[in-house]
Amino acid sequence: MVMFRKLDIRVIILVFISGLYPAVLLASNNWSLYPLQEILLLLIGTPSVVFLIGLVLFFCAKIIIFLLNVFLLKSKKIVLSSRLLQVISIFYSFAVMMYLLEPLNRSLLGGSSTLLLPIFLLILVVSFLIYRKKGISPFLLFFAILTVSASIQWGWAYYDLNTRTSAGSWYTAGKDHNDKIQLTKKPNIYLLVLEAYTNNHALQKIYNFDNSKFQEKLTQYGFAIHEDVFSNYRNTLTSLVSLFSMQHHYYSISTGKEDALGAREIIGGRGYNSIVDVLKRNGYSIQYISNSDYCYLIGPPIDYAYPERTIFKVFEVFQNETLNRFLSSHFKTYRRSKKKRKDRVYSPYQDALAVLKERISTASGSHEPYFTFFKNPYPGHFGANWDQISSGDLKDYTEKLKKSSEVIIDLSEYIINKDPNALVIWIGDHGVWRYRSVWHGDGDFHQNLKERDVDEELVSYDLFGTFFAVKTPKNIKLPDGPISHVNLFRYIFTALSDNKYPLSDRQLDESIFDRTSNLVAVKNGQPLSQWEDLKRK
Repeated sequence: MVMFRKLDIRVIILVFISGLYPAVLLASNNWSLYPLQEILLLLIGTPSVVFLIGLVLFFCAKIIIFLLNVFLLKSKKIVLSSRLLQVISIFYSFAVMMYLLEPLNRSLLGGSSTLLLPIFLLILVVSFLIYRKKGISPFLLFFAILTVSASIQWGWAYYDLNTRTSAGSWYTAGKDHNDKIQLTKKPNIYLLVLEAYTNNHALQKIYNFDNSKFQEKLTQYGFAIHEDVFSNYRNTLTSLVSLFSMQHHYYSISTGKEDALGAREIIGGRGYNSIVDVLKRNGYSIQYISNSDYCYLIGPPIDYAYPERTIFKVFEVFQNETLNRFLSSHFKTYRRSKKKRKDRVYSPYQDALAVLKERISTASGSHEPYFTFFKNPYPGHFGANWDQISSGDLKDYTEKLKKSSEVIIDLSEYIINKDPNALVIWIGDHGVWRYRSVWHGDGDFHQNLKERDVDEELVSYDLFGTFFAVKTPKNIKLPDGPISHVNLFRYIFTALSDNKYPLSDRQLDESIFDRTSNLVAVKNGQPLSQWEDLKRK
């Protein structure tokens, strides 16, 4: 009969830590996307589930050996010895690591999946040879070192964030000023942000596409369209956080890969959000709607948010399709995309539009004012570098632009019919990125652009040029002047407070290229033909 009274403590530690390491590694690179409770679930839940599956595996091994002894082996009995358990735990631990880190392992192999199996088999052979000579201890040390290294990486990222964001608290710099803003007019406000929807000047210069017919139709609904509006920063998070904080951060929060540490907390109201704070103090209810909450983490000031976030969403960091299918079948708002590596999209776009219309009806029927933020994922920008984009790709963008324009018209008409006295804002978050990475090369920025016959003014339009249209109630008029994202709501609050106090804390209307080059591309609504060095205040 096969028996073992208790598991070797080293086996328990090895199996548990084999589940902990992938969780710590992925958390160290993605922790800014998830609130604390989700990160804790990831760190506790992953190794716990791995350990429970390991127990099931050991129990199955026990049953198999028992059956072998009963039915097949007549003279010699075998037992599930401590050494056999150690071998199984080593093999199981490497299998867990390969499975949970499969997308990462595949990317290290240039996207190839065919080499994963032979590499795994080689690891098992080498592991068995090491075990025969050294036992289980080297494997415990190996996984421990990996986990500690990932923890140190995570700690450094957290320290770096605190150093760059907490020092000087750039996003709270205007709080004392904002606390004195009192709104005398309180219409419902709709801030509708479009992904990479650019202005007509940029469309004509970059794509030879004229969007004036759409613009003319929009003006018939009472919208004023401002052509020379530019985002202050060139990707979604860095741009939106400047809009909601009404402060420049000069990419101090940028981490590369178009991410920004702390941005989601500020945009979602977990950190100080200037716009939300002013509106809440003036009696507004706040609602956020999108098909994904990629760009924000909802905090207490937000009264309504869609999609409703499930705590299990954190497990999408593994990018494991089997796990994603299981969780999405049990949690409606976990994720809905069937395509690989699409973890940012987890609610159908049409569902988000339907919810938006419902919430517009709610806002229009309320006696209290509402602020509605809608993040539209379209038309979207290019993911490829400039030299990988063909003329066909350009047409694809303009087709997506046309479809987005239809949504803009449809929603504008719906809002006007439901809420005719609302203040409605359509704005792009940044440019289209047709010339993404055109500046890369051996020379400096200016030299590389010159060699490729691309002028800097064109790149300014491409990276920062944004569509901007606003409809105000009849008794409200925005002040004149160049508008950029960082000052947008200073104009709005000035119009709603009947005085120029909000504009007295105005920031520079300039577009900054990135954190390392320190170049200014646009000043006061004018793209520069020669980008200038940034002079930080």
